[in-house]
Amino acid sequence: MQDTSWSLVEIIARERAKFVAFVRRTAMDLSQMDAEDVVADVLYHVWNRVDLTAPVEDLLAYLYTAFRHRIIDLRRRKRPTESLEARAEAGLDLPDLAADPETLAARRALRDRLQAALAALPAKQRAVWIATEIGGHTFAELADAWGEPLGTLLARKSRAVHRLQTLLTESSTEA
Repeated sequence: MQDTSWSLVEIIARERAKFVAFVRRTAMDLSQMDAEDVVADVLYHVWNRVDLTAPVEDLLAYLYTAFRHRIIDLRRRKRPTESLEARAEAGLDLPDLAADPETLAARRALRDRLQAALAALPAKQRAVWIATEIGGHTFAELADAWGEPLGTLLARKSRAVHRLQTLLTESSTEA
């Protein structure tokens, strides 16, 4: 029986050009640089997970499957971009970027009220509100990154929302 186990370093050195060619054939819409990025990304993740001192069997099959999965992930995430000129030529409605002055003034006033209300929040409440609402972070991500309990962050966000509602309501009745 033939020994088909190689070290990861040997496989990367010997097969890298073949990996890039495979990715280019599989995803013909990818450029050479994008294909190299896919290969580098997969190899990086494998490198961090494999025991480099022991030989690995069927690593090539694993790598090619990982390349296919990474390409699928890229296609799922890719959203086609559409230019405003193309929308206009197709007769599709464009957003009204030059709204009437009253609407623009109302937007500015609301933005100013929101900024003032955010500035009035305690720093930790403001940080959680901005990270979740504007930054799009999850509470779990913040708990890990900030070293805070999840429940604490949820409570801070709740208090921030209630305080913002109060402040914005008060500022709208004053105006």
